[in-house]
Amino acid sequence: MATQYKTHTYKILNTDAGRQKLVDIRREINSRQNNSKESLFNIILNIAGLFNVALGFSALVFGGATAGNAAHLEYLEDMYTTIYEDFTRPGSSKIISNVVITQKFEGTDSGGERGIVWKAQKPTYKYGNPIIHG
Repeated sequence: MATQYKTHTYKILNTDAGRQKLVDIRREINSRQNNSKESLFNIILNIAGLFNVALGFSALVFGGATAGNAAHLEYLEDMYTTIYEDFTRPGSSKIISNVVITQKFEGTDSGGERGIVWKAQKPTYKYGNPIIHG
């Protein structure tokens, strides 16, 4: 069976509410410095929940991160910290209106009763610029 993929995108506006969402995500990551598969799943699940997104699979078929759980957790912490710092830089709201985060999952058939096992890939992000009326 071929590898399957799931993609979720989250958009965070550079507003007070958006910056608070980033604070909430960073707190979630910092509160779970355990890099177990279960802990990583809960972080990813809770981030998705902030955007009212269902993952489409359960902890039973989550296989961790493609680059390793500890590296993935560190990447998430760095990524959300960078976004928060960029959002809170003086004058940034005139340059950055939002960020779109793309989280992908790679699914492979386990060949057993678990069926497809999903692993998180490192998310990517891209800033959006405000529309400037001239």
